[in-house]
Formats: sequence, structure tokens, C-alpha cells
Amino acid sequence: EDACAIGLVNAIVLPDDLLAVALETADAIAANAPLAVQATWRGARELRDLPLAEAYRRQEELGRPLRATDDAREAQQAFVEKRRPVWRGR
Repeated sequence: EDACAIGLVNAIVLPDDLLAVALETADAIAANAPLAVQATWRGARELRDLPLAEAYRRQEELGRPLRATDDAREAQQAFVEKRRPVWRGR
């Protein structure tokens, strides 16, 4: 409960519900832009051991190229059109 309160874990679930919650979480992650998911995963691995200022700098380096992708433009267009984006991984 303490880990949940400080944001270390997303939820506390009963053992019988664990697989269903894990699959729901995986589906939510998979629904995002593939390039963004890859960059997030890379960042999670790279940034965890860096000092805070360096982690922020590296996070910006990882995220900057994503803003120029076709998927970023698709996200903006889908938002304007009030529809789900169609990711292409480009």
C-alpha cells in the first residue's frame, strides 16, 4: 500500500486478478505509438541510474526525435478529428 501511495506501483490486486490486470495494462501500453513505447522503454533502462539533471537532459534527447515523426503528426490530426490515431511506427 505504501508503494502504491508514492507511485511506485500502479495498483494492488488480488492474486486471482493479477493476470487480467497485467493483460489490461499491456493492452493500454500496446495502444500507444510504437516509437513512443520503444523510447519510453529505452528511457526507463537508461535513465534510472543517472543523476536527475542528466536524466532530464537524456530524456529530452530521446523524446526530441519523436516530435518529428509521422506518428506525432497523426496523433495531432487524430486529436483534432476526435478519433483514435492509426500508428505506423514512422
